[in-house]
Amino acid sequence: MKNVIEALGDARAAGDGSIVAVRNDEACFENVATPIRFLNTTEVEPGYPPGLGADTMSILSGELGLPRPEVESLIADRVVAAAAVMNRKEDASR
Repeated sequence: MKNVIEALGDARAAGDGSIVAVRNDEACFENVATPIRFLNTTEVEPGYPPGLGADTMSILSGELGLPRPEVESLIADRVVAAAAVMNRKEDASR
């Protein structure tokens, strides 16, 4: 029986696409690929999920139709997160 590190090493060496590299502008890590494959579809490059709050405004106001001031109020009341608010918090803590 192999441990996780050994099993991942074998999968990497096999080169069969079961291990994928996930990248963004700052980092890269290896991840286990989904075993599900769909016929006649374009393969999608794996990627990082959006950061916390990155899509808050576009989803709540764009997709769900909430007025922008209402979304801003939800952000101010910390009901939901927004990327700009998160970035300011991180900057303040440095």
